[in-house]
Amino acid sequence: MGIISGIKNLFYIVKEKIKSAFVKVKNAMTHFFEKALNMMKTVVDKLASKVRGIILGASHFFRKIGNKYQEGTKNYSLEEEIGEWNETTVTREIPLEDVPPKYRTLDDEFDMDDTQELDAVLAY
Repeated sequence: MGIISGIKNLFYIVKEKIKSAFVKVKNAMTHFFEKALNMMKTVVDKLASKVRGIILGASHFFRKIGNKYQEGTKNYSLEEEIGEWNETTVTREIPLEDVPPKYRTLDDEFDMDDTQELDAVLAY
């Protein structure tokens, strides 16, 4: 029974470590997207008084340029008088410790729209 008990104990420890790692990654992603949502709210509030027209939509993106990480929002407004759509982009740099683990592993430069993922994580 000693060997079987030891093997069960080993698998239990491994299972708990894996579960703990998933929880940490999920928490990091949730924290990242909560900060992204706060950034989007702040940007929309500030832009509302500066752009002509009404802000009708926004999207969130994340990118890596060289060794730097940025997040940003694209905000879409409509000038009703002339029927023209405008896009206002706002970005900010993100410190490495605030970058979600899944983005840190990407070596190449990238630019991704993560608006749907933001919605999904925050709806959970």
